[in-house]
Amino acid sequence: MFKTIYSKYMGVMLGVIAGCFLLMTMVLLLVFRSYSQASRQEQIQNTTDSYAQIVNYSLSAIEPDSFSLSEQVREREIMFRNLMDITLRKVSSEEAYILSDAGEILLAFRAEDGETLYVQGETVEEGLLNALKTEVTVTDVSLVRTDPERGQLAMATEQVIGPDGQVCGYIMTLGTASFFGRLTQYLGIEMMIVMVAILASMIIALFFVTRHVTESISKLEEASRALEKGDFSVRVPVRGKDEVAQLSAAFNKMAASLSAMEKANSFFVSNVSHEIRTPITVIGGYVENMRCGAIKPEEYDKYLSIIASEVNRLSRLVTRMLELARLEAGERHFVPADFDICEMGRQVLISFDQTIETKGLDIDFETEADPITVYGDPDSVYEVFYNICENAMKFSKEQGKIRIRIRTADEKDEEIHPGVFGQILVSVFNEGEGIAPEDQPHIFERFYKADKSRGLDKSGVGLGMHISKAIVTAQGGSIWVDSVPSVSCEFTFTLPISPDGFGSGPAINQ
Repeated sequence: MFKTIYSKYMGVMLGVIAGCFLLMTMVLLLVFRSYSQASRQEQIQNTTDSYAQIVNYSLSAIEPDSFSLSEQVREREIMFRNLMDITLRKVSSEEAYILSDAGEILLAFRAEDGETLYVQGETVEEGLLNALKTEVTVTDVSLVRTDPERGQLAMATEQVIGPDGQVCGYIMTLGTASFFGRLTQYLGIEMMIVMVAILASMIIALFFVTRHVTESISKLEEASRALEKGDFSVRVPVRGKDEVAQLSAAFNKMAASLSAMEKANSFFVSNVSHEIRTPITVIGGYVENMRCGAIKPEEYDKYLSIIASEVNRLSRLVTRMLELARLEAGERHFVPADFDICEMGRQVLISFDQTIETKGLDIDFETEADPITVYGDPDSVYEVFYNICENAMKFSKEQGKIRIRIRTADEKDEEIHPGVFGQILVSVFNEGEGIAPEDQPHIFERFYKADKSRGLDKSGVGLGMHISKAIVTAQGGSIWVDSVPSVSCEFTFTLPISPDGFGSGPAINQ
């Protein structure tokens, strides 16, 4: 019992509702009990006052010398009984008495023709008689006789005044002050029905709310089990905007992320396998041909050069993969410092002198000032700068134009690339095949190569731009590509400007 969230939640809430309902009922009962008793006492007192006025009025015309209360009661018994009957039935009082000043019962009457607590001719208890003599009215019902079958009683008394203006007797009225009897009168059956209906509505509402919550949680549990078994396509429905709905949405996001990671890992393994298998196949083939004599000894140097090239390719792949692993694990530590990005650009260009001369490239180097001091890790920024320039040289057409431009991002740049305003933009432009629109969104992904035939990029492993983006992003910059297919391509990355800002030298355009 109470093993599931549903049963626990339902049990606790039912207990809370039942407890609250019971407490509310008890409070209401106490309130209505107090009201009922007070109201009942007031009604009986008013009845007694009215009856005493009638009796006193009927006795006021008698001569004082010939007056006797007991004789008057006997003579007018029928009238007094009729008046009692009318008055008592009006307020549902049960019995009334006329007593002498000595406490003798001169007249006893019960509206329902039942037995009265006192019978005619009896004398009331001494305590009640003393109370009647010392108080104008008496309401202490503990002074009268009790009857267990009658339950709690309410009492009211009033004095009988003789023709001489003196007290000659008392009128006493008793009525049932039973709580449940009066509660029915004041509350009515309609109130009880409303209270029961409220309780039923609360239980029904609780049932559906609990069912909704636990059903969503059950679906989350089922989806988690499916996710555990490797089914990353599983999703849970999101209903409403409550905490359970937010949890479901978060679960769906997590499942989508895991699915994307699974696809990325599969793609990664596939690309790594391909990149490794190709050079190994080439190396293995040439070695086997050399071993079995298919390649003559005089040609060994030629094929050993090819083997060495493939070994270097494997080495670059392993190095890149290790570097990528360190970046993604956060193990590569950057040491930021102020340095001149213009001077770094010139050093990068110098390293490509042979390529520039071989392809007859037209180099254009533009800066808005010189020097321009930026803040970042010089070694990693050099790696990014070199990698972008290497790609620009590699994919540039013969005698094409290479332009390096360094400037400060303005408001127009901010509109296109939010967050770059005030940073230093480093752009590398080349004329060549460019990048197709469908390839541009993926150019910074791992192992992605726009030159799928590898006709131009035989040595690359498809990790350079991905690593470059990771380096730039880690240092608070951005990187993007703009390309016109078959015309040109331009890579741009940003760096935070150093507090030292610009140098005093003029802009250069060489």
